[in-house]
Amino acid sequence: MMSARQLASALYGVWLLLRWDAGGFNYIDRTFGGFWRSYLVAIALGPVYFAHSIVAFQPSKTGPAFGLYMATESIAYVMSWTVFPFVMITVARSLDRDSRYFEYMVAYNWFQLAVGLVALPITILTDMQLIVPESGAFLNLVVLAAFFAYGTFIARTALDITAVTAVGVVFLDFILSLIVRQVVTLAS
Repeated sequence: MMSARQLASALYGVWLLLRWDAGGFNYIDRTFGGFWRSYLVAIALGPVYFAHSIVAFQPSKTGPAFGLYMATESIAYVMSWTVFPFVMITVARSLDRDSRYFEYMVAYNWFQLAVGLVALPITILTDMQLIVPESGAFLNLVVLAAFFAYGTFIARTALDITAVTAVGVVFLDFILSLIVRQVVTLAS
């Protein structure tokens, strides 16, 4: 369970990180327990993600029924929150940074709150055709650029690695998310 104080501290930590202030790490619980509590972000973003899934569903004669589609989307959501952290265990070991794994992953999970609260509404508004597809694509590109910039800062600082290696870590996360999405798309 997470107390209101822990939540406020984590949110303030993310706010500082978004201001490029490495002091934000001091407000985030970077322990094993803090790691599991950081998955509160997945729970918080879940309704927005599934709202997007519902809006994006397009029934067709050859596509899956709504129930199967939502089951597949649920699996995709869980995978999107678990594949990268599992892979990062090996990456952190190979970089000789396994002692900094929780520092990175907890900050990374909390950072996903900011990403999700910006990216998912843009996607939903685009799905609903309240934003033209070209504008939605441009806005998502801006979000992706910010994700790479902040993600690199967080990885570089938390793992104490070079900027090039940090970009590689963020790129790995991006590629894994594309693979998960492709596997789920093929499965449905």
